[in-house]
Amino acid sequence: RPILTLDPNLTVRNFWSGTNSLPPGASSEVFILASGAQPGLLHPGEKFQVPVYFTGLLQGWSATGLALEIRYWTADNPDPIDWTAAKSELRPPTLDSNVWDIIFANLTGDLPTTGDYVSMLNDNATFLGRLGQRVIDVSELWNFELQQAYGYSPLPVIDSVTDAAVASPGASLSIDRRFSSNLRSRWESGPFGRGWFTSWQTRLDSENNGAVVRIIGEGGSARVFVRDTRNGGYFSGAGDSTKLSALGGGAYELREPDGSVTRFNSLGRIGVFDDANGNRVSATYSSNRLETLTHSSGATITLGYNGSGKINQVTESTGRTVTYTYQGDYLESATTGDGKTTTYTYQTTGIPARLHALTSVTRAGVTRSFAWDDRGRLSSSAVAGNQQTMAFGYDSAGGVAVSDAFGSTSFLFDHHGLLAKTVDPLGNITSSEYDKDLRLKRLVLPSGDTRSFTWCSCGSPATITDELGHTTRFRYDHPLKKMTSFIDAKGNRTNYSYDAKGNLLATTYADQSVESLAGYDAAGLPASLTNRRGQTSTFTYTPQGQIARRTLAEGDIADFEYDARGNLIRVTEQPPSGPQKVTTYDYTPATDGDRLRKVSYPNGGWVEYFYDANGRRSRMVDSAGGDTRYEYDDAGRLWKLHDSADAAIVEYLYDEVGRLRRINKGNGTYTTYQHDAAGQILLLINHAPDGSEDSSFGYTYDERGRRIRMETLDGTWTYFYDATSQLVRASFASSSPYV
Repeated sequence: RPILTLDPNLTVRNFWSGTNSLPPGASSEVFILASGAQPGLLHPGEKFQVPVYFTGLLQGWSATGLALEIRYWTADNPDPIDWTAAKSELRPPTLDSNVWDIIFANLTGDLPTTGDYVSMLNDNATFLGRLGQRVIDVSELWNFELQQAYGYSPLPVIDSVTDAAVASPGASLSIDRRFSSNLRSRWESGPFGRGWFTSWQTRLDSENNGAVVRIIGEGGSARVFVRDTRNGGYFSGAGDSTKLSALGGGAYELREPDGSVTRFNSLGRIGVFDDANGNRVSATYSSNRLETLTHSSGATITLGYNGSGKINQVTESTGRTVTYTYQGDYLESATTGDGKTTTYTYQTTGIPARLHALTSVTRAGVTRSFAWDDRGRLSSSAVAGNQQTMAFGYDSAGGVAVSDAFGSTSFLFDHHGLLAKTVDPLGNITSSEYDKDLRLKRLVLPSGDTRSFTWCSCGSPATITDELGHTTRFRYDHPLKKMTSFIDAKGNRTNYSYDAKGNLLATTYADQSVESLAGYDAAGLPASLTNRRGQTSTFTYTPQGQIARRTLAEGDIADFEYDARGNLIRVTEQPPSGPQKVTTYDYTPATDGDRLRKVSYPNGGWVEYFYDANGRRSRMVDSAGGDTRYEYDDAGRLWKLHDSADAAIVEYLYDEVGRLRRINKGNGTYTTYQHDAAGQILLLINHAPDGSEDSSFGYTYDERGRRIRMETLDGTWTYFYDATSQLVRASFASSSPYV
């Protein structure tokens, strides 16, 4: 069988791939949607050419019996499609079979006939055509339909938390988790229950004796690498600047352009992460469960499990803990060491597409709720019952409309899942175009002005050309692709030099002044900084990478002390002459976690903070006799400030979407705000206690959101900008005899 593709970017990869089967993205047959000037339609008299790239034959080929078959289908074809027979073959290799049942139903439910299938392709091609993209490859149009079945959303993650993070130099030591809005993610059950994903779940899978390697992330999403038989390395996907290497014994190494490395063990789990300086986070497993994360500094995070294999406690070496409870396969609550609890609810009954969806999160006393449609897509969200409500609507392709009480914003996604166009509630359009590596190439602003971008192979910008045609240039000549020079639009050049590990040594500015760093330790922390005036400051550090002592050029010394949790507790300043100055910081971890409770200053003054049961500041008292109380509304927003006698200091009121609409001050004056549908302030009026206007400001904006007019009681200001939004002129027309 032949190896064919319509994508010229895959020809080299497909030719040199080491796989015995079809490489990812290749096929033995190609399907093309006939399109002329109008996407999806080929009118009488129109014709077009499509290059088909042939990169060889699959193993076991024979020079005899070769045949070429050409078939066509039209939108009026009534022939039924046997989707059941094709179901297994069409399933993406990393997608769970249970979620595939639901997604496949979403995909094929409206496509009983061949004509319906062709019409769907035409609809997708027409939609992409309106975005300026000509797509005729049926495999890409089908993938676009597949992405729609997963669920496009301008809100891809509906909740995320960092449960543990320990201060450490270089490589981050942390545990985080997130819950995504797409259908496939919530059907996956991991160590934090169904739908929750942590980056430590990322795994590596290989097939064909390592000819194809997939690094599998949330919900079965995958980065695909194909072996390059010329050198034993791997081809990466579009826009992926990493380098994958096989280490032998089923282990692999993924190297980033900046020199950081992730190594996967023979079971496909993350074994270690190293930064360019050699700071390492090591993962240990027991029965294939992540048990401990250990930083090379000695810090650790330990995970405990319940009888069902779910994480029930995370413990830092600092003493911080988070405990978890579950209801069956669902994470029900997470409680921090200071007793603050977040609770979760889920869709546990009903149609399969809605199952396992997150329906509410209650954190710090405020509940955010979510609803889902019959295809498993997010349909609405709200805060505290019916506040700040948003509704999500979907078209037949990649369009999503998000509506609130004042208007609607449309987001249009392309077949790569990239945001191609945004239409704000006022009808202003911003468009994005991308290159073959799926990096932003051109940004078209609502005014029609454009910005353009080119990119280094390392994934960093090489040039940025603004709306006036001025270009800023970047170079990355260091082996670890650190920026080595920056030339601004006026030709001013800044140079950067580094050591072999990518630590910054010197910055040389256009005026030839130099700022330098020196004396890096093994963790990549500098011992000294010399500024552009030639003044040198020196530093020492704790094992956790926090500054322990800072010595300025004139001899001032500051010593910094931290508690076991990494919180700053004491600063001792030692000037060249005179007494020491000590500032202390107090905490009460058992009840308030790492929230600052008190600051005591060298002059004897102090400020003390108190918190409510939800961890919000409820009171602030100072040594001068100040005593301020805080109140919050149902949505968790600051509502009132008052003093110890309950006299009002200020009150904040909000509109239906959470924007500030009025401020009432303790002296009886108040300020009102009016906004347009895009959230821009249209009118701000400062009122006297009797309601009369002390001052007012009315604003007018252009299509790019720039303020072009301000009307006041004394007259009108008009503002003018160049294409890059720099203010170039302002004029004032007085309406008052006193101004």
